[in-house]
Amino acid sequence: MSKVSEISRQYHAALSASQEQYEGMYRDRCVATETFYRDFFHRLVCDFASKFRDHQTRARLQERIERVTRTNALQFIAVDGTCRREVFSDFITFFGGAYGARARCP
Repeated sequence: MSKVSEISRQYHAALSASQEQYEGMYRDRCVATETFYRDFFHRLVCDFASKFRDHQTRARLQERIERVTRTNALQFIAVDGTCRREVFSDFITFFGGAYGARARCP
């Protein structure tokens, strides 16, 4: 076997080993991510937008607040936040951030 053929064979073997290692690491991280989401993270995700789109839900909430506080004027802190999920080729990042703003209604 020529020197060039030997170098080419070794290069191919090294690339194959690296690819197998990368794919194994990718599978392991995928399983770990799915387990983390299933066991813990899914409990932190709440879809309030769908609830507040419904007029009856908002009306019931307003009635409850007025019944408990005996007024329709409330001082409160509004939390304006955002959350995003960025999908990359090898991983997903989650981001969440919020800040409070003092307000009075109505």
